[in-house]
Order: sequence, then structure tokens, then C-alpha cells
Amino acid sequence: MALHPGSLVSLCDNPHSTYQVVNVDTGSNHVWVRRWPLTRHRNCTFGLSCSAVRPISASPIHPG
Repeated sequence: MALHPGSLVSLCDNPHSTYQVVNVDTGSNHVWVRRWPLTRHRNCTFGLSCSAVRPISASPIHPG
């Protein structure tokens, strides 16, 4: 699975929520994500195993 910063994903155990990939650590096979869409309030990032997410968008979102 090719995950890249900016890609949109869902969690395998919560497929109805959308998250944005912030960073991918290929050495430990972990990905850092945050809730999408972004809000005016703080969007905390958290890490998960790459196997815990699935891509939902073919093209990354690039901030304007």
C-alpha cells in the first residue's frame, strides 16, 4: 500500500471517518494521521500501524 503525506485514509475499525496522512515512517511501518477535514481548532495527530488504515482517495490533498 502506497501511503503519502496528504493522502486521505479511513481507519479499518472505523471506515466512516476520514483522516489525512501527515507522515509515513517506512522504517517502523507506521503512519501519522489527523482528522479530515481540518477544523479551526487543533487537529491532533496520532500514529498507527500502516495496516490499520486504508486509502480512500487516489490523489493527495495539498494545502492551498
